[in-house]
Amino acid sequence: MISVAMCTYNGEKFVAEQLESIINQSHKVDEIIICDDCSNDDTVNICKDILQKWHGNWKIVINEKKLNVTKNFEKCYSLCSGDYIFSSDQDDIWNKNKVETVMRAFDDKTVLVFSDAVMVDTDRNVLCDSMWQSIAIKPYMLESTSAYSKYILKRFLVCGATMAFKKTILDYSPIITEPCLHDMWIGWLAPCFGEIKAIPDKLIEYRRHSSTVTDVGKLQISKSNQVDRFCDLKFLRERMIVFQQKSPQSNNFKYTNEYKKAVDFYGIFCIHNKIKKIYLLLISFVNGNYKKFRGCWKLLLLDIFYILFEKSKN
Repeated sequence: MISVAMCTYNGEKFVAEQLESIINQSHKVDEIIICDDCSNDDTVNICKDILQKWHGNWKIVINEKKLNVTKNFEKCYSLCSGDYIFSSDQDDIWNKNKVETVMRAFDDKTVLVFSDAVMVDTDRNVLCDSMWQSIAIKPYMLESTSAYSKYILKRFLVCGATMAFKKTILDYSPIITEPCLHDMWIGWLAPCFGEIKAIPDKLIEYRRHSSTVTDVGKLQISKSNQVDRFCDLKFLRERMIVFQQKSPQSNNFKYTNEYKKAVDFYGIFCIHNKIKKIYLLLISFVNGNYKKFRGCWKLLLLDIFYILFEKSKN
């Protein structure tokens, strides 16, 4: 069974086009779940009008209070009945063969599949013919699950609007940890449960406009949000320890030890003492961990410069 999880908020301009593209797939989906985050426009009525004419299962849930993106997707995923969940934004357009292509990529071992996308504006004019290219995702980063698991800890790789995953992932982690976005969270966890497949085909038109809730271009790790990112990763390590303790299939956690090493490394950036932080970074460069999890000596110099001149937080 295939479910689509769509989150909406004031999406009346584009949601009809997106829903129609989902309903008219060459490989039909079985269920569409929509969680609306307190829209004050006609989004919900537009969705109802379209879905009432559709023969599949559907549900629209209107949140009692605003949850924002991450928690709204968490709720939406939990309401899906399908073995496979396709994550959907409200304002994109799916190629007619998106579901068919993604489902062909799944096998017994694969738990997460995602694709490239064409980036378009409000009127579907092409802004960039490859999302991956726009954020410097290289083929070697995605050539295997091993390569993916290495780079997912350094940077953003998976855009939620293009991803589909097996619901079994949520059996281990039903709660998505804020402030981490839903696609980052699932992207981090997936290698611990199975194989990852990245499809180079552009399977959606990823629409960017003034009211876009999330923007893939803003998800790159900048100097200003490094610390938050590293704190997220440190908390991820704690979650994975719990997963190992509770999971009856702990042998699925193929990459957990490597993740823990990476999280320990990134935890350096959470240290408040600047001298200690720089000292530990230098040690990590000597023992090879810096190059493994972060980058070359030039980036080390930039990190040290940033640490020396960053403003202390109260």
